[in-house]
Amino acid sequence: KSLALALGVTWGLSLLLLALTASFGIGDRLVDLLANFYIGYEAGFAGALIGAIWGMALGVFFGVVFGYIYYYCQKNCKKKFF
Repeated sequence: KSLALALGVTWGLSLLLLALTASFGIGDRLVDLLANFYIGYEAGFAGALIGAIWGMALGVFFGVVFGYIYYYCQKNCKKKFF
């Protein structure tokens, strides 16, 4: 749960800050690229909020997936690599 929350908050804040700085002309090409993946994401305040919601949702989703894969491997993979 902690990993999912941490990834969600981190990615959501990253998208929020990127869209806000893009409204001043810094990083606007990256926002345009990411807007192809996140519906409604654009430079400006409204787009930043939409990006933060998308970032939180996908960060939590991938955090849960990665956490379960890590937990499964930790419990079931007996072979030591080091």
